[in-house]
Amino acid sequence: MVLSIDSVITAVGMAPRLRVTVAAMVLAMAMMIVAADQTTAFIQRHPNMKILGLAFLILIGAMLVGDAMGHHLPRGYVYFTMGFSPAVEFIDIRVRDRHAQARRARRAAHAPRTQRRPDQAGVGGLLALASGTARQYFRS
Repeated sequence: MVLSIDSVITAVGMAPRLRVTVAAMVLAMAMMIVAADQTTAFIQRHPNMKILGLAFLILIGAMLVGDAMGHHLPRGYVYFTMGFSPAVEFIDIRVRDRHAQARRARRAAHAPRTQRRPDQAGVGGLLALASGTARQYFRS
């Protein structure tokens, strides 16, 4: 909610016409509503993106405080940081997904072909089945 109010205040200050501001806010809100479920699912699968978003908020806050104190930071540095960091994170996500797929493939290759029940496992399985049945019979 706080970020939405901040976005409205920023949009009002940036746009020369009120109609442009209203149209931009309605469009942004519609996009957020449509993408909310997918965004939530993505963030739950990749919690590092949540941390990256919080780091961006800290970066922007520090930049605004610096500007207020008279220390101007060129916007290009901030935009580059905000573009480069997610790019690196997306590469990391792809690499982790590929490693996980390779691990699953290796496990599938080394897993036994079928899991046999004790009654299908030959004489030893029949003895195990019989002893298990006997234990159940004497417990009741």
